[in-house]
Formats: sequence, C-alpha cells, structure tokens
Amino acid sequence: MSTMAMPEKIESADKVGSVSAHRYEQIVAELRTIVEAQTRGQFTIGDYALEIEPMRE
Repeated sequence: MSTMAMPEKIESADKVGSVSAHRYEQIVAELRTIVEAQTRGQFTIGDYALEIEPMRE
C-alpha cells in the first residue's frame, strides 16, 4: 500500500477537482475513516481464521 503524504489543509486552492477545498477535506476525512475500519476488519478476520485453523509448521 502506497503512503503518500496528503496536506492536512488546502490553503491556496478554491477548488480541488470539481469540489470546493472544504468539501475535499470532508471527503478525505470520511475516506480515511472507512479505510481504517476496513483495515481493522481485515485483521479481525485474519485473527479469527488463525484461531479456527492455526498455521502449521
């Protein structure tokens, strides 16, 4: 997974793509929350799978 540094605040742009800078920040914040939840879910699934079927030597 690529980790690109995203500016926390868009200072000089009125628009980012087709949306306002404010709306862009709202969208990015929501997407970060969704990705965090998905990541937690994937680890939870993996943990339960290992509990059911432990890795063999």
